[in-house]
Amino acid sequence: LTILNFLMVLYIHFKKQKLYTIEEVSKHNNKRSAWTIVNNKVYNITSLVNNFKHPGGNVIENAMGKDITNIFNNIGHSNFSKNLLEKFYIGKIKFI
Repeated sequence: LTILNFLMVLYIHFKKQKLYTIEEVSKHNNKRSAWTIVNNKVYNITSLVNNFKHPGGNVIENAMGKDITNIFNNIGHSNFSKNLLEKFYIGKIKFI
């Protein structure tokens, strides 16, 4: 029964997975609506941009509407930062 519950959770998770194109994400490039891409995942970072003091200053604003995978992964973000980002997850990139 536990395995069945686990499979149901997986099914629901992937069934509801929202897909976005890079073009869609690129339209969310300002403080009113800020999305970013990291590792083919899309994050709505609007509240983060407006309410969080990033240790790097305004560098987070450079992420709005862009794929920042290389920068994010190469800068050496802490597990805290990675877990924080996951709270803003809204979907995945749709490759066309």
